[in-house]
Amino acid sequence: MPHIVLFVDHAKYFHATMVTEWLTEHPRVHVEFLPAYAPNVNVMERFWKCAKEPLVKNTYYEQYKTFRAQVFRLLNHVDEYGRN
Repeated sequence: MPHIVLFVDHAKYFHATMVTEWLTEHPRVHVEFLPAYAPNVNVMERFWKCAKEPLVKNTYYEQYKTFRAQVFRLLNHVDEYGRN
């Protein structure tokens, strides 16, 4: 039988009774917890590390649309940022 494996962090909601009961009822879905601190295996943490400084460091955006435009500018040129 095929399985679905979810790699998740240790957020409280992944440990909630409702979630664990649902997982028991759906054995095809398996949850693997990432190590407690492992930003090197968490893609979003790695991306946020690169995006945080050019987007939000010492910057206040008066309007959401300005912030959104800066996010899209960064995403359109993400290849120009260093890899860590």
